[in-house]
Amino acid sequence: MSLFAFSCSDSASAEQLYARASDAYIREDFSNALSLADEAVRADGHFFQARLLKAKVLIFTEKTGDAEKLLRALCKRYPDFTEARLWYARALIMSGQYDKAETLLERELVLNQTDWRFYYQYALLAQKQNAADKRLSLCRKAEQALSDSEKVYIEAADVWLTLGVRSNALDALDKAYAVSAHPDALAEIIHFVKRGDDIR
Repeated sequence: MSLFAFSCSDSASAEQLYARASDAYIREDFSNALSLADEAVRADGHFFQARLLKAKVLIFTEKTGDAEKLLRALCKRYPDFTEARLWYARALIMSGQYDKAETLLERELVLNQTDWRFYYQYALLAQKQNAADKRLSLCRKAEQALSDSEKVYIEAADVWLTLGVRSNALDALDKAYAVSAHPDALAEIIHFVKRGDDIR
């Protein structure tokens, strides 16, 4: 067997294990999720998504210190891995390392001002620091970032309508409605599309 074939089979095996680990994680079967994520990492040592899943499980099983070490290593090895940076900030907050979390979040928001999740994590940090004004300001920034995603969902709905896939268009509009600052206007659009009034 060639090295390439061996590598592909390991990667495929790791992906299958990861899929099963993700399913277990969603079901909150954390013991099984952790075991499967570990197996996926053993099958493919470069499978960073499985490492992130393991860290998330560690957080939810109150092993925040272990999660933090794993997430720090992930961020160092894969500096562009946004999810790892987000969960690392969360782990730092949960373990009471507020100064480190604040430094990380400040640096993140200089470069990434459109991901509401970082503002939300920073608002949680502000809560821990009893900084109500800062918390409110960060929540408003998160809300603004979310309203920008409303536009993306509306655009996706328009594409789905153009392609004639009404169910996907309605799903996108429902997502836009969920994050909308003006849900009444979106409710009218959803009602309009459901009635088929957009069809000429």
